[in-house]
Amino acid sequence: MANRIAVDVDAHLKGVTKARKVLDAAREEYLAAVLGAESAGISPTKIGQAAGVTEAAIRQTVKRNKR
Repeated sequence: MANRIAVDVDAHLKGVTKARKVLDAAREEYLAAVLGAESAGISPTKIGQAAGVTEAAIRQTVKRNKR
């Protein structure tokens, strides 16, 4: 029984790790697009709003990436 639980937990953790990698990659692509658009003179707020991201979250991300 304990071995089965350990296998289930291990499989779950591998799935979580894979999901995190996918989310991190998507986040990096989004941030690159926002920063690229900002350097081209397009408001990152407009891009984020089109993607359904709140304005406060966009401002926080842009500030964090400028550091």
